[in-house]
Amino acid sequence: MQRLPPHRAASTPHRILHIGKFHPPYRGGMETYLADLLRQQRASGMDARALVHGTPLPEDPPWLTRLKVQIHMIFTPIALGFPWAIVRHLRSFRPDVLHLHMPNVAVFWLLLIPAARRVPWVVHWHSDVVVSDQQRTLALAYRLYRPFETGILAQARYVIATSPPYLQASATLRPWRDKCVAIPLGLHEPDEHTPETIDNPAATPPLPWKTGHLRVLSIGRLTYYKGFETLIRAVCGMEQVQLLIVGGGDLQPRLQTLIDELQPHTGPAAPVQLLGNVTEAQKFALLESCEVFALASLERTEAFGLALVEAMQFGKPCVVSDLPGSGMPWLIRQSGAGLCIPLGDIQAWRMGLQHLQQHPKLRHTLGLAGQQAARRLFSIDSSSLQVHSLYRAMLPENRQASQQRLLVVPLHHPLEANALHKALEWLRTLQQWGDVVLVNEVGNAPAFQALLKRQAAQAGMVVIHLPGEGDALHTIQTGVRWALRGGYRQCLQLPAGTLACASNRASLPTALEQLIAASHDEVDWLVGVPAHQAPHRPRVTVRWIQRLTGLCPHTHLAHSLQLCHRAAMVQLLHAPASMLDVPELGIPVLMRQAGLRTQTIRLPSLDRPPATAAPKAVHLLRRSHFLLEAAVMYLATWRGRPSDDSRSG
Repeated sequence: MQRLPPHRAASTPHRILHIGKFHPPYRGGMETYLADLLRQQRASGMDARALVHGTPLPEDPPWLTRLKVQIHMIFTPIALGFPWAIVRHLRSFRPDVLHLHMPNVAVFWLLLIPAARRVPWVVHWHSDVVVSDQQRTLALAYRLYRPFETGILAQARYVIATSPPYLQASATLRPWRDKCVAIPLGLHEPDEHTPETIDNPAATPPLPWKTGHLRVLSIGRLTYYKGFETLIRAVCGMEQVQLLIVGGGDLQPRLQTLIDELQPHTGPAAPVQLLGNVTEAQKFALLESCEVFALASLERTEAFGLALVEAMQFGKPCVVSDLPGSGMPWLIRQSGAGLCIPLGDIQAWRMGLQHLQQHPKLRHTLGLAGQQAARRLFSIDSSSLQVHSLYRAMLPENRQASQQRLLVVPLHHPLEANALHKALEWLRTLQQWGDVVLVNEVGNAPAFQALLKRQAAQAGMVVIHLPGEGDALHTIQTGVRWALRGGYRQCLQLPAGTLACASNRASLPTALEQLIAASHDEVDWLVGVPAHQAPHRPRVTVRWIQRLTGLCPHTHLAHSLQLCHRAAMVQLLHAPASMLDVPELGIPVLMRQAGLRTQTIRLPSLDRPPATAAPKAVHLLRRSHFLLEAAVMYLATWRGRPSDDSRSG
């Protein structure tokens, strides 16, 4: 059995330059994650450095450069020294990768620096710029911000979103889905930050908790989207429940007025208190002593809720808003760490808190589940390994392809450890036909992703992690993008379910030989389908399309073998291809429009994918959808009847 050679350490990106917004001691989830990621990368042997805004501090390490801010404009810091600092680092440090943390106007300087565009960019998308009705000035400023944001996303090689739901809901990232991956954030263990906090509780002042009350804690900047007003109104109407809110911000006077209006008690005995900003030691002491952690955010500006991971590390159950498109409820459901409450529903918040108040065993169970998930799935080690895997995904750009053909292997379903090991062992035998890359689209399964990452690393393979959307075109474009960057002449896409089905693996080598033998330079996109596979489209529809356009709509792309030459790969990455609802029809039309040729062949050795039953109404709807799109595509691209040379086989 052939074995893939292990990745050489010298070919792994080693020098990483992060461009962030701020760095601790500045408070914020984005800043905390950047600091932990830098520490983890440097501990793993990378030379990771950072450029951020802020006044230089005497204790700053040499790998951290703070640029003094001259202007604050609509919550945005502007440091005029940033472009010169970037140029200096490009010349002296010579980074292998530029890691850009957004939203952040500092990264826009890169668009004006030619040397920066010659270095691969990874964009870490911490949050969309969410413009609410309350912020008309921000809405106007975003019109100026948006073109630069688009330029950064266009130049980036990969974009990291912090959770699959956030990626799927982001309108800004929608045009760039083929270069996006979802990697959850992570944190160091609390004792790695400040061990004296846990070992020496006397180092912090007495905590204002009341005996006999359910101790609820919330942490965050006092701003409109955090939903603190909902929490305050909910707790002020409850008995034996105390809420402490940590953080400062522009809403502090308004929230204090609301508290004074809703509760009769003030001072240290008040059920709801605003503590303002506290030290790290005080924050960890509060997390250690609370019984429930709450986050009631109202807008997708709360993209992930890193404070939830902190609370989970301390084994505290979490109660959050069920905010659509945010990673916050996804994080809680993935970890089983708490409850998700309907958005802004004060009565539901009271019921949820009361349920936890009455069931201490449930609090313990939820807290334990969250603590285990924080260690396994949402640690900085797990997040850093996935980021490093993405760095290595840019590896082909720094070396010549070892073969002329790249094999793209999609994975849509999780496998058990033994089955995955056997599948990866089998993948090694395919190297005779080309280099192999594994595209993982198993969504919402952090445990499996960690297992896959570990076993693939042992097998010397690189894995590209994508959100599980069930989109065959997304997988095709991901493989094509890799192949073009690696200098491959051909990209061969394997059928979905190959790794999960032993019978498919047994028959695939023969099918690969037949497909490669049938390929020639005159065909740009060759599709091999099982000879005994029933047509994906009704026969009358297929014949009508073939007569109307001269094209044969291919059967299930996800279950076919596809061989693309470079001209077809370039066409597949064009913007119109990303908007196709029926790629089996749209891709041949786009190929024909570009003067390229497609061909379909039947492969008797290729196993038929398992049949899935569907109601008749669903079949009728699919036929109608296909016919409608066929007519629209034909009318939109009609240039007269195609010649015989343009027809597919």
